[in-house]
Amino acid sequence: MAASENCAALFDLSLPELLKRSPEQLFGGEAAAVLAGVLTQDRGLQNFSLETSSGLSLQASCFSCRPYVGLCLEHPSLADHAGRQEEPSPTELLRSITTATCLLQTIDEASEDGLEPFSNTMVNVVRTITGFDRVMLYRFDSDWNGIVIAEDRAPEVATSYLGLHFPSSDIPRAARHLFHANSVRTLVDMQRPASALQYTKAYSQAQPVDLGQCHYRDVSDVHRRYLVNMGVRSSLTFALSVNNKLWGLIACHNMDRSRQISPTQLVIFKSFSDIMSVGLSRILARQEKQALDEITRLCNWIRDQSAKSVSTNFVEVILRPIVDQLPDLIGCDGFVYISPAVLFSSDNAPSASGIEKVRCFFRDWSRHQQSSSLITARLRDYGVSLSSSDQTKAAGVIAIQNADDATKMLLFRRPRLFSSTWAGDPKHRVVRLEGGGGLDPRSSFERFVEENHHSCLEWTLADQAVAFQLFDTLSHAQFVMDRRDSFEALKIAKLEAIEATERMTHAAMHDELTGLANRRMLEIELQGSIERSLLSLDEPEAKLTALLHLDLDGFKRVNDTLGHDSGDQLLVMVANSIRGCLRREDLAARMGGDEFIVLTSCGRSKDAIEALASRLLQVLSNPIQISGKVCRISASIGIAIVNRQDNSSSSLLRRADIALYESKRKGKGCYSFYDENLDKAFNQEVQLAEEFEIGFSRSELLLYYQPLFRADSRRLVGAEALVRWNHPRMGLLAPGQFFNAVDQARMMPALDHFSLSQARDDLRRWMEQGLSLSKLSVNVSADRLLSQDLVKHVRALDFPDGVLVFELLESIYLDYPDQDLLDKIRDLQDLGVRIELDDFGTGRTSVISLMSVKPSGIKLDRGLVIPSQESQDARCLMKLVVDMGHSLGISVTAEGVENMGTAKLAHDFGCDMLQGYGLGRPMPPDHFLGFALKNHAETMA
Repeated sequence: MAASENCAALFDLSLPELLKRSPEQLFGGEAAAVLAGVLTQDRGLQNFSLETSSGLSLQASCFSCRPYVGLCLEHPSLADHAGRQEEPSPTELLRSITTATCLLQTIDEASEDGLEPFSNTMVNVVRTITGFDRVMLYRFDSDWNGIVIAEDRAPEVATSYLGLHFPSSDIPRAARHLFHANSVRTLVDMQRPASALQYTKAYSQAQPVDLGQCHYRDVSDVHRRYLVNMGVRSSLTFALSVNNKLWGLIACHNMDRSRQISPTQLVIFKSFSDIMSVGLSRILARQEKQALDEITRLCNWIRDQSAKSVSTNFVEVILRPIVDQLPDLIGCDGFVYISPAVLFSSDNAPSASGIEKVRCFFRDWSRHQQSSSLITARLRDYGVSLSSSDQTKAAGVIAIQNADDATKMLLFRRPRLFSSTWAGDPKHRVVRLEGGGGLDPRSSFERFVEENHHSCLEWTLADQAVAFQLFDTLSHAQFVMDRRDSFEALKIAKLEAIEATERMTHAAMHDELTGLANRRMLEIELQGSIERSLLSLDEPEAKLTALLHLDLDGFKRVNDTLGHDSGDQLLVMVANSIRGCLRREDLAARMGGDEFIVLTSCGRSKDAIEALASRLLQVLSNPIQISGKVCRISASIGIAIVNRQDNSSSSLLRRADIALYESKRKGKGCYSFYDENLDKAFNQEVQLAEEFEIGFSRSELLLYYQPLFRADSRRLVGAEALVRWNHPRMGLLAPGQFFNAVDQARMMPALDHFSLSQARDDLRRWMEQGLSLSKLSVNVSADRLLSQDLVKHVRALDFPDGVLVFELLESIYLDYPDQDLLDKIRDLQDLGVRIELDDFGTGRTSVISLMSVKPSGIKLDRGLVIPSQESQDARCLMKLVVDMGHSLGISVTAEGVENMGTAKLAHDFGCDMLQGYGLGRPMPPDHFLGFALKNHAETMA
């Protein structure tokens, strides 16, 4: 256990005594159980009330620091209220952010190149909402130097940083990682001394605690001195991320006032930070798309030439014809392509010795940084010593290489004479104090004009995307042309009969669509590779043999929305990208569908395998243009390594499959190594998936119905259909206990089909017995919503007009934010199906979802409703959401109504309907019929 020094006053204990207490002793059993749940689920719980065992009421928020849980505590009577000037209520703050979101969306849609107006508007609205003296938008370049591109400040703040550059050492790599992990950071008062963590004796010997997810985490002394030197007393920082990478910061500064930010405000500001990142991503994606459209035409030409050219001279057929087009497409002055068989450089590239120096530096740097690319506008800052002549041709570089370091592409830009205005001398960076006494930041931020003689213009995100696509295309084209020699030699050397046999063998061993190895060839190569690996395991230079199992995330969506031809085209492009990452001795195979296997022996440690996996993830996450649309997919990878104990090919495939399942479980888009601890969970999930398929065929699924009531009269007006599984061994299971198994069995559409059909049968039977309902809600998955036959199925069921309601999770719109989904919703609405957003308040773009989807209703998440009886902030948030829904003509239902007090509160706030265990639990159809008829009789009277 660890605690900050200022926690002692909250519990009326000395810090040593506090550290001896358990969570149950400090908060009581119920609160300790809540904290254990947060740790289990690995997610934060923001802004809730917590009572100590002595009866003291605290405002709390949790954050994850696995394998531990962190807790931020605040009490009005003990907190330092200095700097808490007259501030808006949570309702007013949310209303301001809603208005600001609409304004930012308007600017985004009104301008083709909306970055400048969007940036200026962001800083204006952030200063208006937060009330800080100065707000700056700070954008990072490819070398992680920053420039202030927008600023808003109070009249009394004389110093402006607009247009000024800041060196990368001001926000070093570790600080950037923390900003990316936690999108909102606050520093209350630079004049207040830091409150250090104290540890128990046992804990002090354990691993350090990770406070990266804590909003209130203190900063280092050098960071404090840096802000004090700027004249800053308190600060609030929003991180802006694009494509899951830190793009910039919005820094808010108070010059002479401290500023305490409440937990409620932090939650609201975090949502606003996400909304700003979404808008920024859209603008930059449009700019990136324009550049990709141009390079795609050239890449298509390269693929055509490599496929049909009789000559195998890669330089003359491909490289020389394209080199004159690259300055216009990428803005590079020099071009170099290096592979074991090719060394080609354009006329404006550095000399041969200069190219060799850059190549060797990039090779060593990439191994140290475990990165396959280097992008810089200041190559000289990396210590690469070039001749004076080469310096005029190589001020900046984009350097990219494949997994085995053998193939590289270097794009150079010559230096441009331009001036940069810095906030202080950029050469006076953070320095180490004499005697090892820590770090000391620079003290001056006066304008410093630097004449750039050795730098080039910055590489934009669009430049980088174009460069990666060009390299992937060239790598594949060379692969194709290099292999043609061996194929042609075989044709010449063999008789026609042998040629026919070879063609048949190739067809039997390769996937027809992609040309990769198929399952049969993989099994042959895999067993041989395992045997060779086992023979050499004891040798000093032995390499690890690993199997990487890749599964595409998002492929089904492309297949469903663009058609199977586009899906096949995507698989071919994915296969080409995988080839471009591999060495000649590596093997790539397609297992079927959207699953691929890579077999490699690429290093003596896991580092080389991790580098290959990272490269594959990066390449497969690049945007791809198909059928006139830019598609983004990702991949999940499971990795298994050959060992003596478990050395069969089937075992290696099984272990990689288990590791792949773990990557999927962690959220996709990542890789995982097999670990023995994964076996039990995987086997249980597989068994449950198999049992579900059997149970589905045996009609073990049931529908239960939870009543929906009018808030004013408590009259039952509808029901929500909830699926249950009557498991023969485990009893009656709720959806949360078996939905992962349904997804594993790929039976979610079938389950949705069952729910709709059964709900219609039950409704027809109720109507025959005199029960009339105005609303019957059914949950529908994203896969089912995108299926081709949903509209036809709904039309065939012939529900009474306006009775059927589809409840959709807000997360669907983050996963599938395309026009095809919106068109499908419009078709359903035309059939009389009402659309409602379930669990409203848990998504990241709820306001945007309301404007784009135009649902007929929303259901407030129980996490917003249940705390409303105890928390004033929760009541404010709930009232604001209800008012926002009504202002848009949307019906509002309160979920989680557990008692009459909550029911009355929801009614007073204007909720139209109520649902919860306090009014009616889910029940079988016959029980529901009796319950509903009794309610109608009582409410009629």
